[in-house]
Amino acid sequence: MRRPVTGLSRSRERGAIAVVVAFAISALLTLLVLVMNVGHGYSVRAELQNAGDSAALAGVADIGGVNLAALSASLGTARATALNYAAAHRTDATNVSLLGGDVCFGTVLPGAPFQQLSCGGPPANPNNVYAINAVQVGAVRNSAHSGSGGALTVYGGGLLERATMDVVTSATAARFAPCTVTRAAPIVFAMAQIDAGVLPCEAPSLPLARSQVGFTRYRQQGPVTAAWLRHVLTRGGVYDPRWYTKIGRLPAAPAGTINVRNGSGFAGIPYAALSHLQGVDVGIVSGPAPTSGTHSVTTWARITVVGVNSAAGTITVRRECGESEQDATPVAGRCRVAGLLSTRPVLIQ
Repeated sequence: MRRPVTGLSRSRERGAIAVVVAFAISALLTLLVLVMNVGHGYSVRAELQNAGDSAALAGVADIGGVNLAALSASLGTARATALNYAAAHRTDATNVSLLGGDVCFGTVLPGAPFQQLSCGGPPANPNNVYAINAVQVGAVRNSAHSGSGGALTVYGGGLLERATMDVVTSATAARFAPCTVTRAAPIVFAMAQIDAGVLPCEAPSLPLARSQVGFTRYRQQGPVTAAWLRHVLTRGGVYDPRWYTKIGRLPAAPAGTINVRNGSGFAGIPYAALSHLQGVDVGIVSGPAPTSGTHSVTTWARITVVGVNSAAGTITVRRECGESEQDATPVAGRCRVAGLLSTRPVLIQ
């Protein structure tokens, strides 16, 4: 026989149901608030990522110059460009405002991550400017970036026990150049000659005497003689990897050091053959001039001989800067070569 339902039992049942409903509503509200915040966070992250990508691509396009001073100055221009491009984007109806330290410069080499060389100012070592081929931009919304709206306000912060949320993104863009040298002239120049404007970009330079040009085999074995040089120059003036020792890694120096010679010992070389050096790669060594002795190749540049004076023993050289013919399809992982950065930036992160 069923026991009759009393008013007290009904009251207890209604109380239990109310508690369950309250918990369910609380859970649903918490879930709804969480979904709203996650969606908002993803939306802001996407907007910040777009701002960072745009800023990095635009900034790296401004890097370049004919010498160290011009290259250094271009970093300031690149930073300003990155800041301006980021500011053209908005999150929550507020323009993205980056800080100077959010734009960093560095280098990207094959198989290696972005290596930061400068952030918020010029590199500590001025010569590192030659290695810069990438820009990294951190588009962020947190308490330090009040100009971008600051940290995200969390909806229903009381339920989630937090009032704000940081959103951090990173974008890296680079400009690459060839990783291999297939037409290397048997000569080298010094980094100081680039700094001094002797080898400006795409403009005839001053005639270079024998004492300003180093001749090399790009290897340590074997002497660098006038007879050997005549043999190379009369066969086209460049290394052919099919019958010469292949040039080593770029842009790092070849294994060990290379022998370099210059001066009066090369008075008998066929200077007319030097006019065949059109768009060839040459090693760049440290120091004020490529003196006779052993050197390491620190980077590479592309040159064209635009004039030869056999009687005076001088050549006039133009350094080719800008896009390389081997960069028709730039891809991540290619190397940088001094003065040979592709005009097409690549987003790599």
